[in-house]
Amino acid sequence: MTTILAVMPHPDDAEFYAGGMLALRAAQADRVLLALATDGGLGSFSMPAHELAKQRKLEAERAAAVLGIGAVDWLGHPDGGLDRLPAGQLRLEIVRLIRRHQPEVVVSLDPQDGRETHPDHRTLARAVAEALVFCHLPLFDPGPGSEHTPHLVSEKHFACDSPQLASRYIDISRTIDRKVEALLQHQSQVEFLVEDVARQAARAGLDLPSLLGGNALSAEQMLAAAVRMAAAQIGARSGFAYAEAFRVARFHPFVEQLLSEAGDA
Repeated sequence: MTTILAVMPHPDDAEFYAGGMLALRAAQADRVLLALATDGGLGSFSMPAHELAKQRKLEAERAAAVLGIGAVDWLGHPDGGLDRLPAGQLRLEIVRLIRRHQPEVVVSLDPQDGRETHPDHRTLARAVAEALVFCHLPLFDPGPGSEHTPHLVSEKHFACDSPQLASRYIDISRTIDRKVEALLQHQSQVEFLVEDVARQAARAGLDLPSLLGGNALSAEQMLAAAVRMAAAQIGARSGFAYAEAFRVARFHPFVEQLLSEAGDA
């Protein structure tokens, strides 16, 4: 059994970026875990942040159950504030998280994605990449107890939208329905995201219902359609009906070269 640890900035990010893959691994009886850095308390046009954070925690737990995720860890930071944490704090928290769970695979966002505009996404991606450099070094944050046991993660999956970065496409045709179902558990964000799009369309002078064929689609239907469309576009690059894309890294480049040469021998 392989342990997969997904480390993401907000509730619903795991579902958007890697929900199909995580559901696949859970269905294969792997141990799938999730850690969320923030409470997601900024994603509403009307609900107070403290109320939204409580709701998002419940939604995240329900979504995790749909995907087959065994446990959700909360690092407890406020939404939108990861880039204001003291230098190195988030990296240290993630090192300790990795050492506690001892995963063979870590899944997160890609620090090489230069198009990312969300500061939480950029900060989390960089902190995870840095933590993966230090988590197996015994002199980094030494201390007693199993939570400080150094651990080398042998495979890293960085979710990415850019074809230039992607090195592995995972066929999620069998789990696209579960990915959508998990995302729909985030009801507060379904409503928020659709309202945001509708507000921007109206400001742009667009008649959104007419552009969607005149149909009065629900927020859930709109989000489900968008998620399927995005997964189909990624799948089209790889020969799958639906796919998720990752930049996969494993060992030091020298070790990778030796592995390659051994495989060619």
